[in-house]
Amino acid sequence: MQSTPSSLRKIYIEPVQGACNRRQLDAEKIASFFVSNGFYLVSNPKEAEVIFLITCAVSTKRENSSLRRIEYLKKFPGQLIVGGCLPAINGMKLQQVFSGTSIPTSELFKIDDCLPERKVKFSDLDDANHYFPFYSGIFSYEFAEIAWHKLLSLRRCSLKYIFKKEILRIFGMLTKKTSRQMVPYPVRISWGCNQKCSYCGIRTAVGKFRSKPMEVCRDEFLRGVSKGYTEFEIIADDVGAYGIDIGKKFPDLLNELLSIPGDYHVLIWNLSPVWLVHNQDNFLQILEKQKINRIHFPAQSGSCSLLKAMNRYSDVVKTTETLLLCKKHSPGLILTTDLIVGFPGETDEDIEATIEFVRAVRFHGVNLFMYYSVPNTLAHGLENQVPQKVIEKRVRKISEAFDKLEIEYTIT
Repeated sequence: MQSTPSSLRKIYIEPVQGACNRRQLDAEKIASFFVSNGFYLVSNPKEAEVIFLITCAVSTKRENSSLRRIEYLKKFPGQLIVGGCLPAINGMKLQQVFSGTSIPTSELFKIDDCLPERKVKFSDLDDANHYFPFYSGIFSYEFAEIAWHKLLSLRRCSLKYIFKKEILRIFGMLTKKTSRQMVPYPVRISWGCNQKCSYCGIRTAVGKFRSKPMEVCRDEFLRGVSKGYTEFEIIADDVGAYGIDIGKKFPDLLNELLSIPGDYHVLIWNLSPVWLVHNQDNFLQILEKQKINRIHFPAQSGSCSLLKAMNRYSDVVKTTETLLLCKKHSPGLILTTDLIVGFPGETDEDIEATIEFVRAVRFHGVNLFMYYSVPNTLAHGLENQVPQKVIEKRVRKISEAFDKLEIEYTIT
């Protein structure tokens, strides 16, 4: 590392392991804010005058990981600032271990108050188009966290999965030569979430939905094309809701972006079923351009009754038909999804319906989330909670089914 200019103060910034791509963009903009105001980024928290941790609380594992990092980082002399989603999702738990400055995601603008002598305001800075780099390495915290949680996940997996999906994958990563040009260029198109899912605290954490002006999104995308990027990620907490506050629709933005000439492909993150189904015809026309090569589609379940209880779009038949049409219009399209196991009231029949849904669509990858009861959500107070042992049994059943279908999956 280069020597630090003596006139600069030092800051250490860390997104907790598993933090989503939106919070990684937040971390990059936070870094720009501090650097613009006379700070120098360091990779060791014990060297820093300010330590900024971006937390996650989307699951029990991520929440506990965030709390462990807070306990660890408190030991250093620098001022610890806790950001990310934990302060809003489970502030009571945070207060049990930390009484210092916290800035929830929805109030990130308050970071200006951390530097009364600032020359540049947080709002003056452009949004980030690069993810904040993790301080990785075989002896790093990130490596240890990944290894530990991977071992925990593999407890619930078959030997076939461990060999085919993990050992062979790791060997492939070690032997395959990759180019840094393969790093995707992210374009965040909105902030906040418009969904009202009964189990989720993210809406509280990220705040009111706000679309980024279309011309700004286009300028960011064009900048990436001009720099030679060939892989783009369109991201947001609720990407399909784009435009509802400015008289536009998400397909309008996609048509604008994909009209930019260039040899590139686009990945869409977090396109909820309600937006895909309601804009089906427009999406099918856009897919025919063969520019969108992957969509992450958080279905959460294949059971109509569970989806209703989750307060999500619940017509599984229509969802399946739309996804199959998408694959027909774009044969190379990669579809991945998220599924929740253990939502209150879940039955074995619901699990069978979810397996059948995945089988019908043939998703390329699935993230399995064991249900986490989030405080201050509608689902938190439900009486018919599913016991943890039952949840783990159902996860094993689903993973065995996915092994037979040869579908990639992770367990959180």
